[in-house]
Amino acid sequence: MPLDHPTPVSPVDDHPPILTPEHPFSMHTAAGSSCDVSAGPRVLAGAAFRPDDPDLAGYVLLDWNAFDEWREEEQIVMGHPHDPFKRIDCLPTSRHVAVRIGDTLLAESDRPTLLLETHLPPRHYIPRADVRMEALQRSDTVTVCAYKGQATYWSTWPGPTPTR
Repeated sequence: MPLDHPTPVSPVDDHPPILTPEHPFSMHTAAGSSCDVSAGPRVLAGAAFRPDDPDLAGYVLLDWNAFDEWREEEQIVMGHPHDPFKRIDCLPTSRHVAVRIGDTLLAESDRPTLLLETHLPPRHYIPRADVRMEALQRSDTVTVCAYKGQATYWSTWPGPTPTR
């Protein structure tokens, strides 16, 4: 992708910038050049930034939100770029996993996926077919993870207080 029309940008020196989620790439705190990105007939104005820092010579920062999608090989990357220094493994396993609240069995599986993530405890993901969905109620919560994709959440009410 060629970078077109570099525009010099000076760092903000008098006042710290006000950064908002609505304009995440509109303010730079380092000197450098803002660049357009050409991809075929499309031009993404200001979607790249080339810092003046000599330690970063040859590198360009790209605005995540300026692009329609990001891919690692054939897999669409969601949420944010993957961290090259953090290991995440999703392994099929035959471990027996059961989820209970009191005497109520909510899920049981001999085919969960084991998630091993750097600095986090192991987690088990259970196939939907092995979960008693009739015992759960869908919540409004939806999150996105660059590694696991979009997640929806379900709750159960074994008593007067909701349990997540």
